[in-house]
Amino acid sequence: MLKEIDLFGIYIAPVAFYIVIAILVFMVIRRAIGWFGLDRFIWHSSLFDVALFVIIASLVTITATFSIG
Repeated sequence: MLKEIDLFGIYIAPVAFYIVIAILVFMVIRRAIGWFGLDRFIWHSSLFDVALFVIIASLVTITATFSIG
C-alpha cells in the first residue's frame, strides 16, 4: 500500500504527485499534437483534453503503483 509523503510536516497523498506528473506529460503531448497539426482532426477539443488527461493520469498511477510494489 502506498504511504503518504511527508513534505515539511504536511502529509500529501501520492496521488497528488501522480497528477502533477500527468499534467506535465499532458502539456507536452498536447503541445506536440498542436505542433504536428493533428488538432484539426479533433472534433470536440475540451472533451478530447479531458479524455487524454484521464488516460495519462491512469497510466502514470498504474505505472507508479506497479513499479513500487
